[in-house]
Amino acid sequence: MPRILLLLLLLAPAAWAGDDGPVPLFGTGADGALSLVTGSEALRLERSQGRWWVTGADEIRRLADVGRATDLKARVAALATARPLGRYGVPLDGAFTRPAMITLGGRSAAIGGNSRIPGLVYVRLDDDSVHLMQPPSLSVSAADLVDRRLFPDGLGGVTDLNLTGPDIALHATDRFGPWRLTAPTPSAADVAVIDRWLEALAALAGDPAPAPPGDQAVDVVLTGKKGATRNLSIHPGGTVALDGTVFRVDGGTDALMPTHFDWLHKEVLALTPEGITSIQVQQGEETVAMYLSPEGKWLRKDTGAEYRSWSRDLFGLLASLPATGLKDGDASALGPARVEARLFAGTEVRSSIEMWPAGEDGWWLRGGADLNVYRVPGTLPGHLTRLF
Repeated sequence: MPRILLLLLLLAPAAWAGDDGPVPLFGTGADGALSLVTGSEALRLERSQGRWWVTGADEIRRLADVGRATDLKARVAALATARPLGRYGVPLDGAFTRPAMITLGGRSAAIGGNSRIPGLVYVRLDDDSVHLMQPPSLSVSAADLVDRRLFPDGLGGVTDLNLTGPDIALHATDRFGPWRLTAPTPSAADVAVIDRWLEALAALAGDPAPAPPGDQAVDVVLTGKKGATRNLSIHPGGTVALDGTVFRVDGGTDALMPTHFDWLHKEVLALTPEGITSIQVQQGEETVAMYLSPEGKWLRKDTGAEYRSWSRDLFGLLASLPATGLKDGDASALGPARVEARLFAGTEVRSSIEMWPAGEDGWWLRGGADLNVYRVPGTLPGHLTRLF
């Protein structure tokens, strides 16, 4: 090792302990646009209208991730020299053949190659002064800074959801209160399930990907309070097309392709005796009418016979019905209902109910505010189906 270099290495700690400390590359309080050019990679990072934007070598300006953008900006602003080069007289031959260029707030620095002092590289500032510094850790690309979220502004204010696909046709709205289904049939919706679906959609993040076949996609239209819409297509296998760009999203797309039953409210009837004053029951060709007497007894209108256990079990059965499934199509394939009942509040029909046995582990029910046929667990009490 040349004696002069050895002497420099031995004296370096003492020299660095002198009065003139590290010099910030971009001054104190550096602010403004940031640009990095390293080899084939180039990026520009700037803040506009309250947001961070990043532009890569392709000259396309994209929304940047706030956390990663501010972290990079802070790391660049903190860069500082170790000591002026002239103090040591280290040769500069080939030091800036292929420098990395950094610009922040209108001030520039060229990062050169390794110096002859281990662990330090050359850096040239705007005033052409050359210094030594620790190698900056700035291996970052524009793609690393892009905000990967598909909906960076969230999906607040969405009032209508329209989903169409090979096996689905759903429309839900909350314009007039809690979420409610209007298609394929008007019915109460499971508000929590729809809210979770919207949250999962709003949280989607991914990277651009090739376009998949579109024959199995679910097309989604999101409508806001003022009528503005967003259109996207959800594909099996984990891709989503939004505004002409296809993304492969984190976590896949299976949870974003609901069935009709997924969005239905699972408490089918939840009927109680309060307010019900009469019941009309039909089984086959026979019909019987009951009324609630002033003494609180359910009596048959034509004979006065009391139907205490029948009415009690009917209301007990209908008080809480958690549906476990939904019958595709209408109820025609089930044949005539085993029990048909109309429940009146005065002269007003409060609910019309139809019941069919469905084997040992459940039964079918249609009633309430929609025309869906639900599968309900349990066994239909035998005497309810044998009123006559």
